[in-house]
Amino acid sequence: MGMFKEQYLPQNRGFNFSTGMLSGASDHYTHVVDGAYDWHSMASPNFAVAGRYAGKLVRDDALAFIEQVSGSTPQPFFLYLPFQECHSPFQVDANYSALYPPLPAGPR
Repeated sequence: MGMFKEQYLPQNRGFNFSTGMLSGASDHYTHVVDGAYDWHSMASPNFAVAGRYAGKLVRDDALAFIEQVSGSTPQPFFLYLPFQECHSPFQVDANYSALYPPLPAGPR
């Protein structure tokens, strides 16, 4: 995990399952930030999701986790679900941007 300190990884801070980026401001589709790929399942890079929109990945993994833990003997759980959409880079799926007229360039 060269660029991340082991003690700060989610699995070493009380999380039983973790998926997503470990740094911040990565591209929502390529999952690259500062020239490095940053989409992980636990401590391992997950290259299989390159090209898929981060918001959908987070949503789908959360739903899969809820379905997994709500089996025949459900137990209480804590789900931390951070979406990246409110942070740069500001990217959105075309099916959403097509609903709105283009915004003028410049600060918003």
